[in-house]
Amino acid sequence: MREKKAEPDSRTRNEDAERVIPVVEEELVIDKEKVTTGSVEIRKLIEERMQNVEVDVLEDVVDIRHVPVGVAIGVWPPVREDGDTLIIPVVEEEVVVTKRLVLKEEIHITRRRTSATKAQQVGVAREVVEVRRHDVGKQGGE
Repeated sequence: MREKKAEPDSRTRNEDAERVIPVVEEELVIDKEKVTTGSVEIRKLIEERMQNVEVDVLEDVVDIRHVPVGVAIGVWPPVREDGDTLIIPVVEEEVVVTKRLVLKEEIHITRRRTSATKAQQVGVAREVVEVRRHDVGKQGGE
């Protein structure tokens, strides 16, 4: 706060002295200061809900039939249409086997007997008897 003083004017010096009353004036000086007074938490939630909606939908229904044919053909047939029906030929190659007898070769076997003398080592067994006598005095023994 500042005070302003009134300066004495010339009348205060007179004999009948007047009283001087100071006039005071207050001045405000304002300062701002940031102060945290709290905090805020913000969450974003996504909520889903189901809603019935009518939508026009096109649908093709397909009928598939396997039609056996079993015919031998000379060329590969093309895909063709018969009205609203698409016909796709399914072709399979078959191996045709012919069975026949073919003489490939002959094996000739001739038997001959020969005689030859060859030296061989052969193990031969024999029994050998050995007799020992032990004399015990002259009284007899074996």
